[in-house]
Amino acid sequence: MIGNRIKQAREKAGFTQDEFCLKINKSKRTLLNYEKNESEPSVNTAILIAEICNINKIWLLTGEEENSLNINYKTEIINNLDSLDDKQIKYIYHITEAEKLKS
Repeated sequence: MIGNRIKQAREKAGFTQDEFCLKINKSKRTLLNYEKNESEPSVNTAILIAEICNINKIWLLTGEEENSLNINYKTEIINNLDSLDDKQIKYIYHITEAEKLKS
């Protein structure tokens, strides 16, 4: 769960809870709720946490390494292509083309 990964990342980076709260601009109660898996940070906060701790954002958000996640997505997309209609395929095509332009 993301809370376990947040705690692991914070501790590995050498921050106390109080120090970390200042860095992410959250209360100690909020951080405790994250670390106990009682609530989840927003995506923006999770990205900030990953940057502060110098860890992989994908791992923090999903628990998976980026390479294995990409393989899982590719396999899933390939397995589902036959069930997509023309509109859905066109949509995927346009998204992938837009992503190429970003690179």
